[in-house]
Amino acid sequence: MTPFLIPAHWHSRLPSRTAEVLERYVNYGPVVLSSFHFRLLSGDAFGAACVADAENQAAMGSILELVATEFPGDCYGSPERVTNWLGLLHGSAFEPEPSAEGGEDGLEPV
Repeated sequence: MTPFLIPAHWHSRLPSRTAEVLERYVNYGPVVLSSFHFRLLSGDAFGAACVADAENQAAMGSILELVATEFPGDCYGSPERVTNWLGLLHGSAFEPEPSAEGGEDGLEPV
């Protein structure tokens, strides 16, 4: 599966760190979410605004618009959806690639 990438036209409207975190979230699940990102994705915009830094506070409207228009619908909207989201690339991030030198992990069989 192709990784999710935030379309280029959004990058000037988002803090770069937030864009990175949100791309990783969509692709791999909620392993890197701050309380700001978790609350925002869970549908708690007021709570997110209360814990956001100045850069994310200024971009809240754009971040919410991005999520609503570009993200898969199953990955946001409630704490349960965020917690249960496995990512579009679930299972592919850490799978070892087969090696010509041995087993799947590249080690010689014992």
